[in-house]
Amino acid sequence: MKPAIRDGISVLYRPLAGGYELNFLVESSSVIMPFEVDAHTLRCVRMFDGTHTIADISTAIGVSEASVSGLAALLYDQKLLRTRDRIYDRYEGTRFATQANFLAGFANDESPDMQEAIDASHVAIIGLGGIGSWVAYGLVLAGVKKLTLVDNDVVELANLNRQCLYDIACIGLPKAEMLAQKLRLVDPALEVEQVHRLVDSLQACSEVATGADLVICCADEPGTDEINRIVSRACYPRGIPHILCGGYDGHLGFIGPTIVPKRSGCWLCYEHTLEHQLRSAGYIHLQVTPAQIKGGNLGAISAIIANYHVIEALKVMTGFAPPTLINQAAEVDFLTYGLHLRAYRKRHDCAVCGTQSDEEITDGQPNVTHV
Repeated sequence: MKPAIRDGISVLYRPLAGGYELNFLVESSSVIMPFEVDAHTLRCVRMFDGTHTIADISTAIGVSEASVSGLAALLYDQKLLRTRDRIYDRYEGTRFATQANFLAGFANDESPDMQEAIDASHVAIIGLGGIGSWVAYGLVLAGVKKLTLVDNDVVELANLNRQCLYDIACIGLPKAEMLAQKLRLVDPALEVEQVHRLVDSLQACSEVATGADLVICCADEPGTDEINRIVSRACYPRGIPHILCGGYDGHLGFIGPTIVPKRSGCWLCYEHTLEHQLRSAGYIHLQVTPAQIKGGNLGAISAIIANYHVIEALKVMTGFAPPTLINQAAEVDFLTYGLHLRAYRKRHDCAVCGTQSDEEITDGQPNVTHV
């Protein structure tokens, strides 16, 4: 046996009178497990790197094998040592080596290979503009090997300040085709279905979502609320998780919600939240200035908002952490960097998801958290 500290465990120590304070920090939960130890124990822990046997450690430090075994047993019981070979070693020397190390920090001894889960996922992205192009790029960087890219637009010069991977040579050409070409340069093994169409009906959405493990909606046509409604109506009854990217409006960015059938409410439930009803209470935006009519944004805002959604997608695909935006959406203020979380509850009488059984249903009025 070669004892090895688990990935995702940081070991910190400091001298005390007559010994040391030894702390094990579980990075995924921020739990700290403290011990008071002597110098021999500290040296033992330093050698728990998976390359030394109990006998090696005993000889090197000058303590009995029973003492080393006892220490290892104690740390095993506290789930601080791993009990199987490190499955992420296979990625050493590959493009995913550092990402595999990150994922390993969230794994336990029963966890499957989370990088394999990413590789095996098929993601459909609807809308390939300021959010969708960055989302597609982030997913390919993470290792997704199969994408369905959907957009009815062509690349325009005004897109190039914020839409990822397009260039001057792409102007006038279909976004789905151009983005597919660029992404294949990132990963030649990528399998891409490119769809040049507007998703404006349940039938259209059902067709582009066929075979997908996850649908990410980044479109704003035929209208943000309407396309989100279409996607939820098409995906929820079929059991397809979907992330609805809110996009941006000036200095504000909107994230989520993430909708996982049987675990969360759908977009129609979100539409019934108090704040959404206030926004939809009949107020009409009187667009006067050119900036209001044409809209304004920074490429950096597009990239940040998109990558929030990429991380959320990786949580859905791998389970390295629970999706943050289940039954809630977020608003980011890029002037203050404030994050505003807006929770909503699943409606039992919802026409889309009300007949589904939930693992957990939040009762009461939606609440708002400021971070």
